[in-house]
Amino acid sequence: MKLAIGLLSLAIIVFCSTSNATAVDPGADWEILETAHFQIVFDSKHYPLALRYAYASEKAYVASKPFFSFYPKKTVVVINDTTDLANGFATGLPYPLIVAFPVLPTPHESIDDYGNWESELMTHEYAHILQFEPATGLARPLRWLFGNIVRPNMLLPRWYLEGQA
Repeated sequence: MKLAIGLLSLAIIVFCSTSNATAVDPGADWEILETAHFQIVFDSKHYPLALRYAYASEKAYVASKPFFSFYPKKTVVVINDTTDLANGFATGLPYPLIVAFPVLPTPHESIDDYGNWESELMTHEYAHILQFEPATGLARPLRWLFGNIVRPNMLLPRWYLEGQA
């Protein structure tokens, strides 16, 4: 019985890991579009989309100036067109990174009232990046010692981070 459970577990692990390994096209020709404050990583067949997200990213940078005082030198934005989710996410580890899913919201979603989707998504996700950035007080010497992994604001409650963004 234990052998059967072990083999079944192994089969599930192997099957799930190989199906997820092909989520991104391995033949994609990835390119990087540099702007003043961002690196836009995209599949070369999505160049017009990358230009739109580059413009939206720089627009988010300008819009955030009055509200934040700490900015990373560069933020990486990955345009991931492998899902039908209208969303994205941001993380500060190991470096400031935004993954944007370039899908418009459907009328049945809570975020279906939008004007310029790229700008709204990038402004929201970039606000998260800027929330994670400050390391002052006791965290400053720790950041000097350990580098970018010291991001105390990432430990704030989700309701606070989402409410501010």
